[in-house]
Amino acid sequence: MKGRKRARGPIREAGFTLVELMIVIIIMVILAAVATPLFTGYVDRAKYGVCMTKLSSVSQWVVVEKLMDPKMTATEAQEKLDKELEGQKSCPAGGTYQVGDSDGNLVVSCSYHGKTPPQVVGDNIEKLMAQGSEFRKELDNYYQEHSGTKNLDSTGPNYGGTLKSIIAKTLNISDQFEYRIWRENGNSPYQIYIFGPVNGKNEKDSVEATKYIVDANGKLVTSAGKNPVKGTAPLTMASTKSDKTGQVVQHLILKAEKFEATQ
Repeated sequence: MKGRKRARGPIREAGFTLVELMIVIIIMVILAAVATPLFTGYVDRAKYGVCMTKLSSVSQWVVVEKLMDPKMTATEAQEKLDKELEGQKSCPAGGTYQVGDSDGNLVVSCSYHGKTPPQVVGDNIEKLMAQGSEFRKELDNYYQEHSGTKNLDSTGPNYGGTLKSIIAKTLNISDQFEYRIWRENGNSPYQIYIFGPVNGKNEKDSVEATKYIVDANGKLVTSAGKNPVKGTAPLTMASTKSDKTGQVVQHLILKAEKFEATQ
């Protein structure tokens, strides 16, 4: 009818319905469930990295103390270390640094994170060098493909990085370590030097290293005297031609011939 007004429906007020609110809450819960482990993992990795950096410095400090007092025991080193770190923050995860004796060598570890990557590599050197292991296969391939080559450095542009990745994967550790492997010929034992990362280091800097002598079967050579032996050696700059690019790449390596035993 003319002039008759159409009836209006109920006017909806602005806002969220209960269903919409429930959906938002569910989405937030899902996001939190995904993000929390990622964030926690990041924090854990950051704490581990900080701890390993400081643990490496502490290990170096113990080496220097041992140089000044060759007869110093692990107990005496622990007492000195506790005094040195008194009032200082050590491991961000709450661990404490402990000095132990490993076959006459003083080894520092964290009660929470354990040993540094170089120490873990050293503990498993025979496992890595065993015939048939993934690491040993790649190492043998390197020497076969580079006939006449005597050394392999993890800081170099060729096989070094690949082999370091294999070690880290095999032992489930970070790649915060370096190595140098020397072999005179196919019949001579391997001389393996394990040391910390060289990031931030300069040529002629002295670094802590451990030398291992391993035979063709992957066993530590018992006739080599004290084996392994801890010590220090300077870094030097080397130039190596990359297999992949053909370019000459400069990189720091351990100057093994200048290795000085400390323990």
